[in-house]
Amino acid sequence: MHSASYCKDLKRISYTVKLANGSYYQVETFVVCDVGCGTNCYAIGRYLRAAQFRFCGSKMNLKLSHINPVAKIPSALVAVAASDIVEKCIFVSVAAHDVNFVCDQLHVHDRCA
Repeated sequence: MHSASYCKDLKRISYTVKLANGSYYQVETFVVCDVGCGTNCYAIGRYLRAAQFRFCGSKMNLKLSHINPVAKIPSALVAVAASDIVEKCIFVSVAAHDVNFVCDQLHVHDRCA
């Protein structure tokens, strides 16, 4: 997993994650700081908001539980504890639609432990 500010040219976008509360989040950077109760690591980034999207047209309401439509405009920057990150996700930006997509990892070895 990397942050968006990671300076190397990557082949994959690996900064989209799922948090313990089930929400999707994109990590801009990581910070380590002491806010009075010991040193902790925080992810600074943006929540991805759920969006409405129907797969396969209006007649068939196909639900793919591992593919989640998200709004193109993310939330404001917020900090979350890095320990709240439970898995990496795949982020797919599709210019032809009004939404982007976040896909949950289907392989157990890709989950954070």
